[in-house]
Amino acid sequence: MVENRDLIGGFRLYVNDKVYDKKCFGSFRQNAQNTFAEVIDLSSINTSDVISVLKEEISDFDVKMTAVDEGSIISMGDGIVTVYGLSNAMYGELVIFETGVKGMVQGLEEQTVSCVLLGSDHGLHEGSKVRCSGRRAGVPVGNNLIGRVVDAIGNR
Repeated sequence: MVENRDLIGGFRLYVNDKVYDKKCFGSFRQNAQNTFAEVIDLSSINTSDVISVLKEEISDFDVKMTAVDEGSIISMGDGIVTVYGLSNAMYGELVIFETGVKGMVQGLEEQTVSCVLLGSDHGLHEGSKVRCSGRRAGVPVGNNLIGRVVDAIGNR
């Protein structure tokens, strides 16, 4: 087991190539601040009142959890990256590497996907994390684009 100080009070659950991110310390702290914001005189507090308030706050406590399709780089070369995982990737989908560089899925195999890098490979290495963006590559077209200079994915 490895302790990650960035996740204290929460956790990440990896199931196959899905990541369930559940960081609850910040939410719990916020609920506790809201609960005790009205408490001023500690001598006049009835413990049964405190217990009932705590029970109510705990019963209403809700932590948001998101599923992220995440994989890792297994090989790189000449701007082509092979990624293990990403089982829900679509052909032509934009993927985001841990350095912020984007890529586009160009090859789908049973266990891996091949991506074309749309930026520098500086900072990327085998084992680097990659996430699906959920959107296909494309550039919006319209009157607002006339006279503008954009790159291959529509960034100015």
